[in-house]
Amino acid sequence: MKVLYLIAGASLSDGIARHILTLCEFLSTREDVEVAVCVTHEEGDLTVALREVGVQVYALNCRNGHDVQIFGRFRKVLQEYQPDLIHSHVMSLYIRIYLSLRARALPVISTIHGVADPAKDLSQRLRAHSGRWLDYFFQVNEKAVLMISTAVQQTLEASAPSLKSRVLYNPVSLEAVPDRESIWLKTEIGVPATTPLVGFIGRLAGVKDLPAFLQATRLVLEKCPGYHFVIVGDGPDECYKNSDLMRGLESNVHWLGYRTDAKRIMAALDLFVLTSFREGMPTVLLEAFSVRTPVVGFVSPGGVQEVSDLSKQYTNGVADFVEGRDVQKLAHSIQSILEDHSNPSPTVCNAYHLVEKLFDVRVVGAQLVDMYQEALNS
Repeated sequence: MKVLYLIAGASLSDGIARHILTLCEFLSTREDVEVAVCVTHEEGDLTVALREVGVQVYALNCRNGHDVQIFGRFRKVLQEYQPDLIHSHVMSLYIRIYLSLRARALPVISTIHGVADPAKDLSQRLRAHSGRWLDYFFQVNEKAVLMISTAVQQTLEASAPSLKSRVLYNPVSLEAVPDRESIWLKTEIGVPATTPLVGFIGRLAGVKDLPAFLQATRLVLEKCPGYHFVIVGDGPDECYKNSDLMRGLESNVHWLGYRTDAKRIMAALDLFVLTSFREGMPTVLLEAFSVRTPVVGFVSPGGVQEVSDLSKQYTNGVADFVEGRDVQKLAHSIQSILEDHSNPSPTVCNAYHLVEKLFDVRVVGAQLVDMYQEALNS
């Protein structure tokens, strides 16, 4: 069985790219499935990592999903790889049109990784409306729609009752997990080895609410001036680096930019903070659990709320989740956890076991292969 994955970009700063890498690395070890990945845009660290684990990669090197060169280049990919099944994570418009008009018999499974932001103006509403019409007119042979969380499933099915989907959680690999060792990172940023280190890791965009992290940082430093904080990632909210929110914090807050070793950094943290307004199913949160890094964060709609609910169902708590987006409570939780020297804490152990039970790629990957077989046999 040959499966071709579709994605737009190739940066591992994107949770979708890490999702694909984790799945492909696992599936490439199985004898009953072969995977390849087709990237619409130029190559990036995702394509490098995929090749390192022996996965075939095709980069269309197109500017966007409306580049007419997609038609010819994608046709060559299909001719060369000859997949039995397409698994789309982000399907560019012209790939959809090509599949609809020229490869309608090819089975497609789609994974939806989140809910789009509400349209803010007329142009965004028109764009969303035209997208729905294009999906209607250029239909593909869709065998299944997968959602990364029950929250995403419920939201989308409420707006589209005819949509029938299944939940398949984001996978996390528990093999080759980085050691919980922090001296290297503290040496890099120039702080003593005993310094408590708190981190924010993710795409620096509005939905992640970096200002809340900086506000909580200020409150913590007022009481604990020896603590240090790192911000890992890139994006439009890097503008806060030179904003009033950073005034007086320059000596204690370290902006590391985009890093290919983000998971190793996660393992080096004494605490990870998640402040997103909403998440489909935050891969970075699951990665924190997998390396046994304590977590503090807001209970936001979507995947974070679902993880919180799952933790009550399967364990006695996996993180210190703060209700109501109260920055002062967040700061208090950060300080309390850093002052708790139990190692490892019961919460951290619970979080690891939750990932092991529901999110381990060996569990998720086996479920996915069954879905592939079902799609091909239907």
